[in-house]
Order: sequence, then structure tokens, then C-alpha cells
Amino acid sequence: MMSKSFRKIALLLLLFIGVTSSLSASSSFLNKNKRGAESFSLGPKASLHFNRIHFNENFRSSFEPGFELGLFMRVGNRFYFQPELLYSFRSFDYNLMLDEINTNIEAQSHYVVLPLGVGIKILNGMDSNLRIFGGAKLGYRISTNSEYVEQLMNPLEIGYEVGFGIDIWRLTLDFGYNAFYSKPERKEISDGAICQSVYNLGIGFKF
Repeated sequence: MMSKSFRKIALLLLLFIGVTSSLSASSSFLNKNKRGAESFSLGPKASLHFNRIHFNENFRSSFEPGFELGLFMRVGNRFYFQPELLYSFRSFDYNLMLDEINTNIEAQSHYVVLPLGVGIKILNGMDSNLRIFGGAKLGYRISTNSEYVEQLMNPLEIGYEVGFGIDIWRLTLDFGYNAFYSKPERKEISDGAICQSVYNLGIGFKF
């Protein structure tokens, strides 16, 4: 099952590479930069994050580490659009009352995440800039090692991201806060949506 999941990730990444590669063929036309401005760039991205789950107002799990790997594309100059395609690994460890039994849930889950962000460069120099950004994020859980996670949490999640970033030469650094919302599969868990809060520190390289 795990090998099938990673094949799906590889196919999605190859598709994204194909799309961005075709767009990069027109980058010579788009790039009319004169002062270090950019019209089009793409590259790899990796990040470390810490996430926790909110089921109800009185329930918050502890923060657990995870990471993301993938590709990003940036189109624009001072104002820009940045879609990404990421593989995300998240870990969970919390106790929950299920059927009147205190149950420990320790899980590792794998997601495909599609962020659709926009940003503005508030300080724009020749080889560096300071940015703020935000946007929507869509996620889908492709596998998990816990039957409890499959029974309790819907695999589809919708969320948002806000943060700030710094570009130095071709390196891009981001710090962001993400919130993902999904529908609970069992009503005794929560009357509303399940929220995952994620604090993210990422680094990328622009080609």
C-alpha cells in the first residue's frame, strides 16, 4: 500500500515538473527584469513543521514534528502568484475517549498538498527582498499507519496559509502558519470541523 502511495506522489511531481518546464520555455519572454525583479521562476522546496490537532475547544494535542518536500512556481514581480505541489509527512500523538475508553492514538500520515498563494514584496532590492504572503491550501491524505485516523478524520482537508519570507539571491526562506480543516467521520469526536494547526519553516531554490 505504501509503495502505491509513493508512486502516486512521484506521478504528481512528474506532472508538475512537466507543466512548469513548459512554462519555463516562455520565461525568456516573461523575464524583462532590470533591477533584480523576476517574472517567472520555479524550483524545489523543503520545510520542517510542527503540527497539532484541535477537536473541540477543550481538546488540543501536543505539537509533533513533520516535513514537506516538493516544487514551487512563482509568477510575477512585486505582486506574485505562487502555486506549489508538496508531499507532507505529519505525525500525531494524543489520547482520546472512544466508546468510553481512553485511547492513545499515535500515527504517521502522508499527504499531498496543493498551496495556491499570493504575495507582495514590501522591500525589493537587487538580490534580496522581504515578502508577505497568504493563500489557500488543499490537502489529501493518501495513507496512514493508524486505523483510528482513517476512522476519525476525513482524508480531504481545506485550509489557508499566512506568513512572511526572505529571498537572498536564488534562495527563498519562508515562515508560515497553516490551518487545515476536515470533516470528522464520527460525530462524538466533534460537532464542527477538525482543525490541524501547522507552523512551517521552509527553504527553496529558484531556477
